[in-house]
Amino acid sequence: MYTKGNWYHLIDTENRHHVMSEGKSGDMEQNVAVMSVRPEAKANAQLLASAPDLYEALKFMAERYKTVEPLYSGDRQAIEKADKALAKAEGENEH
Repeated sequence: MYTKGNWYHLIDTENRHHVMSEGKSGDMEQNVAVMSVRPEAKANAQLLASAPDLYEALKFMAERYKTVEPLYSGDRQAIEKADKALAKAEGENEH
């Protein structure tokens, strides 16, 4: 399970990109990840900071979509892709 709480991106005085979590119920903030100063570091940190929100949204949508009838072929493919991404996020299929 991932660190709960709001995740956000910040840049330190050495231009390293951090992904931070506020924690839950006012716990101290935690450093979730540190990115290098490479050009893509900012985009990577922003994407990582949004990961918990994206995960929860995809999980909700995938479960809700499974209750819709009839499913069309594109719908089935979308659900399969969502389930695969969720399994990856949950550590299933690790090599």
